[in-house]
Amino acid sequence: MFACRHNKKNNKKMLTKRKMKCYNYYIFINEVIAMKRITSACLLQTIRFDKNNGANPQDDYKHYLATLDKKRIKYEIVETQNESDGCLIVKIKKSYTNYSTEGYFA
Repeated sequence: MFACRHNKKNNKKMLTKRKMKCYNYYIFINEVIAMKRITSACLLQTIRFDKNNGANPQDDYKHYLATLDKKRIKYEIVETQNESDGCLIVKIKKSYTNYSTEGYFA
C-alpha cells in the first residue's frame, strides 16, 4: 500500500510505502495510476441582460463584449435572442482561464 506525501522543499508529491500524513488526511493508493491532465476547456454560458432600472440590455451586452476583448478572452457568440419583455438572452462559448480551446472554436 502506498501513501502520498507532499515534499515542501521542492513542491512535489512523492509516493512512499508507509502511511504518511498529507494535508491533514491520508491518501492511500493500491496501484500507481497515471496522472490525468486537462488538455483543453471551454465554458458554454447563457447570460440574460435584463431591462432593470432603465438599463439598456444592448448597451450592457456591448460593454460585456468590450470587457472580454479587453481581458483578451477568446469567445464565440452561439445565439442571441430578444425577449418580448425587452431583455436580451445570449449563449456564448468562452475560454476557461489559460487552457487551450482546441476543437471548441471554429
